[in-house]
Amino acid sequence: MLEYVKNCFTLIVLFFLSTAHAFSQDLIVTVRQDSINCSILEQTTELVRFFLASKPDSVQELKKGEISTLAPGYYTQKSNTMVHDTTKMVEAHPVKVEIPLHGTTLADTLLSWKKLPKWQFGFYGGLGYRLNRSRIGMSKAALNYHKKLRSGVSFGLDAGYFPCRKIGIGWRYDTYFSTGTRDARNKDNIMISFLGSGLLYRAPLKFQKTSVLTGFWLGYQPFRNNAVVDGVDTRLSANTMAWGISIGLEQRIGKKCAVSLSGQCFLSSSYKLKREVGGTTEVITFSSDRFEDLSRASLTLGLKFN
Repeated sequence: MLEYVKNCFTLIVLFFLSTAHAFSQDLIVTVRQDSINCSILEQTTELVRFFLASKPDSVQELKKGEISTLAPGYYTQKSNTMVHDTTKMVEAHPVKVEIPLHGTTLADTLLSWKKLPKWQFGFYGGLGYRLNRSRIGMSKAALNYHKKLRSGVSFGLDAGYFPCRKIGIGWRYDTYFSTGTRDARNKDNIMISFLGSGLLYRAPLKFQKTSVLTGFWLGYQPFRNNAVVDGVDTRLSANTMAWGISIGLEQRIGKKCAVSLSGQCFLSSSYKLKREVGGTTEVITFSSDRFEDLSRASLTLGLKFN
């Protein structure tokens, strides 16, 4: 199972890396004979807007009167025999292209991706795993069952608001499920949820199609286990606080949509469990070395919208 998860994770990461977008490099020559390596966004009757190759995080502009020559796609024309003689090539073959301002163009798309959304929300699902350790003294059968019970599924919803370009606040609901049957008289049906808010940090990569999103979370985490113990229906529950961290990649596939690959970990423990059996409720208090560890991790895929 773990080997299968590793293989899936590797394929997903390769998919994200392979979707990195390559843009042609253009050349602008000013009246002072300065050469600018850039990606041209658009032209108006007075201005030319572009991204600098060395600084793709901001849009630059020059007045038409300051420009001698425009050469779109200049650095991709490898077959040109004069590619090594930059000055002569630009002066001998000036190319002036007016990028239309109406309709959907590459410039429109790039400019829209530069404007990172302030709001986003989405949903996700994937594999979850409990991080609790097996207790000392367990029988081999109990130990194997305990290890099997750790694996489960995880899914949830999240939302974020970015008042700044890279820093924001977020809200998250996350649920983990795990079920297991030891024998006909002993079963477990576990659910651990998380509801909380956190601080987000967004690091956009080149041209903002891909971003790294990290979060630090704090919230409420209830635990439920609708179990059968020796043939008797038993409900175990606990209510705790938890903190967590998350990190993921977001790949934009349109102006309003992105796919995400993320990993998250929520850490908490409980020193009390409430047990309900046949209408009778009792509270079980654990010693400091025998607490119930509710920590878990997950690897998920999701969709995000803005």
